[in-house]
Amino acid sequence: MFHTVASNMVVLQSFAMGIPLERFTTLGNKEEELEDLKNAIKQVKDRYNLDGLVTGAIASVYQASRIKKIANDLSLELLNPLWHIDVENYLNSFINDGFKAIIVSVSAYGLGKDLLGKVIDNDLLSKLKSLSERYHFNLAFEGGEGETCVLDGPIFKRSIMIDEYDIIEDGSKYYLDIKDAHLVGK
Repeated sequence: MFHTVASNMVVLQSFAMGIPLERFTTLGNKEEELEDLKNAIKQVKDRYNLDGLVTGAIASVYQASRIKKIANDLSLELLNPLWHIDVENYLNSFINDGFKAIIVSVSAYGLGKDLLGKVIDNDLLSKLKSLSERYHFNLAFEGGEGETCVLDGPIFKRSIMIDEYDIIEDGSKYYLDIKDAHLVGK
């Protein structure tokens, strides 16, 4: 359920946006991780007096149903603004609105390690669309076909610059192990 590739970048993303970051640990055991997540969300809810939870789920029923249960259990309003949105339109808007994201992992047939570290721009989106049609993976990587990392966007006060990374092969999956990155002014 949890994404781990480039998770070290969350600290810089938090600083770049000026949003507090709360971190909790889990062993990631299936279903037990949900109780860990619920406990973490409860602590954050209590600390900040929150009344809602927002997800970025587009099509993953697995994630959406589990987050919905947690929100219900904690009496939190759940907002899913991207749920079942047209993926291609969403990605075009994402790019046109000034977000900058890179691909940090690939694990689907048709996605090669040559895509790692590439910024998702209009040209790459066109290529990904063609690959998606040919190899039948979700264009937004909703099935875990790949992972991305946002380095800049309209809500970022500063941008993230990656200085050093290694490409790691793990079976049929390739991912970036980001070793060093820093914030730069906009």
